[in-house]
Amino acid sequence: MISVLLVDDDPMILDVTSLYLQRGGEFSVKTCEDASDALGVLEGRSFDAIISDYEMPEMDGIEATRLIKANPNLKATPIVALTAHAMSSDRERFLAVGMDDYLAKPIEEAALLKVLTRWLPAGGSDSPRTRAQVRDDDLAALPGLDVEAALRRVNGKRELLWRLLDEFRTRNADEAETMAADLAGGDVTAVAAAAHRIKGAAATLGAIEIAAAAERIERSVRGEAAPDDALDALRRAMKRLAALSLPGTSTSAPSLPAGDIADAIGRLDEALEQHRFDAPNMADALFPALDRTHCDASLVDALRESLSRLDFETARRQLADLRQAVADAEGRQ
Repeated sequence: MISVLLVDDDPMILDVTSLYLQRGGEFSVKTCEDASDALGVLEGRSFDAIISDYEMPEMDGIEATRLIKANPNLKATPIVALTAHAMSSDRERFLAVGMDDYLAKPIEEAALLKVLTRWLPAGGSDSPRTRAQVRDDDLAALPGLDVEAALRRVNGKRELLWRLLDEFRTRNADEAETMAADLAGGDVTAVAAAAHRIKGAAATLGAIEIAAAAERIERSVRGEAAPDDALDALRRAMKRLAALSLPGTSTSAPSLPAGDIADAIGRLDEALEQHRFDAPNMADALFPALDRTHCDASLVDALRESLSRLDFETARRQLADLRQAVADAEGRQ
């Protein structure tokens, strides 16, 4: 199995990209949300390839690459840059600092696998897997969204796309107001970082109006463009997304029989460990049964919150606490 270290400060990018790599069973993926953590992981483990965001807070991909390539044990490891600013001169700039290749965001599965194929060790995939075909006859006409492009990025899995969009709009519902407050306080660094994150995640999910507004905000606060009404545009686009009735997002998962709780917790733990996108749906079926066990409701609420952010690592730790709480509750009966 081919091992890949994936580094990006956006959890959505990490999870979608991990999905692309893991679904065929050819890759094992370790994710890190910042370059410092990635360097710590590399101290005790080697990988066949590293995929790293070019622009991250604190330490960016360029500095991380310099440090990795300075290590004789890591020098030969191919590093692929992720960038939202793919221009004709980017490849040369990345190569000059030691990166081996690059991918433009939003990432598509075929492009990701094509780049990795150039750098995989012997025994890797010969060619990119064939993506699931997207049928045009059942694409939802959703304003402000490029649904066809987004479905290509999630292998044609509609239920997955609707859920990701729902999670995105919930998690970022107040982001425009937070940006406005940061601008008023003069914290342009925070605004630029938030705009960059939203731009990448929105583009991946086909939320083209939101991505365009976030890009304008980022360019404005970085001094690359004149100030305009981009923040208002972001507010309007987020409100339109919030008002959309996304297919499947209002339906509830079937409730789980009480006797199956232990097995369901085990299956959910496995899904969380693998960063699978069906984990939240599995949890939705588990929650009513957990309520019947009379375990601490705050544990269930904390797990719900982590899953809403797609924070699978934290959710897995919370699930372990819930597993113990359920066992304790059963022991008292």
